[in-house]
Amino acid sequence: MVRVNVECFGELRRFFNKGENQRELEMEEGAAVTDIYRRLGIPLGDIYGASVNGEWVEPQRPLADGDRVLLFPPMTGG
Repeated sequence: MVRVNVECFGELRRFFNKGENQRELEMEEGAAVTDIYRRLGIPLGDIYGASVNGEWVEPQRPLADGDRVLLFPPMTGG
């Protein structure tokens, strides 16, 4: 098992408990960023991108113990 800290921004906060914008998740060895989406119930279309430890990553990037994962929604506005 690996433990990762996940933080959501903007509209993605709705997938956490009210007032919460980050949480620690315990994931299976070999889990990838996309497994976080599934675990939290976030549809792929709701994700603009993710960074792990400050670096933009592909959704298939494997997770390591202690990773800090930031999830960003699509940009809106005009």
